[in-house]
Amino acid sequence: MINKSENEVLSMNKFQIIILLTGIILAGGCSQDPLSNIESPVVYSGTSGIEWVIFDDSLNTLGGDVMIYPSDPGVNILKFKLITGSDAYSGDKYFHFEWTGDEIFWEADPPDNPQDTYEAGFAGISLIVATSPDFYDITEPIDMSDKGYNKIIFYARGRLDTGYYAKFEGPCGAVLDKPDLKESWTKYEIQLLDLHNVKDFFKVTIYNNSATVSNHGAGGYIDIDFVKYSK
Repeated sequence: MINKSENEVLSMNKFQIIILLTGIILAGGCSQDPLSNIESPVVYSGTSGIEWVIFDDSLNTLGGDVMIYPSDPGVNILKFKLITGSDAYSGDKYFHFEWTGDEIFWEADPPDNPQDTYEAGFAGISLIVATSPDFYDITEPIDMSDKGYNKIIFYARGRLDTGYYAKFEGPCGAVLDKPDLKESWTKYEIQLLDLHNVKDFFKVTIYNNSATVSNHGAGGYIDIDFVKYSK
């Protein structure tokens, strides 16, 4: 079982976030920068109509940013980049996320981490309401309950090591867990449940069910394109 909830991970302090993002940039150059640092988010002017495309070549998330999680220094376990190429599902850009499968360090003080142990649980990205990961905890959720959206439609492809799984999430408990992930672009849907308190528009996670160092694996990758809210 995953020993740490995603909410605990997302409540990481500002110092940890800065260290992680700095490490990713140093490890991989500009190709590893968060999406919003490659192309500034587009401020969405309204939510009328049948669909709201929140990613298609660029972000369209009310000025929201991208957050990578979890955050711990010392190990380059996360790779996230915007890729330009003719193999995109829509347009000419898509985003690519990898987890190496390496153990994730937890630096929490007791009782959260009484034995100073390692975790091999999950890693992911989230398209967030906050304009920066630094402001995630202090940004109030937004209410989109009057917009009428009832599902998220997106296209994904990827490959995961044995024992690793994909999870896609919308806000407020909407989830698609362990889908049949293919290496060709495939359409997926998440049924939306509640849009009263939205802090995360869309989340992508790769995880395993063990926290033992001996279960270290290769993790995997997921590509995402053309993410939209629909009625």
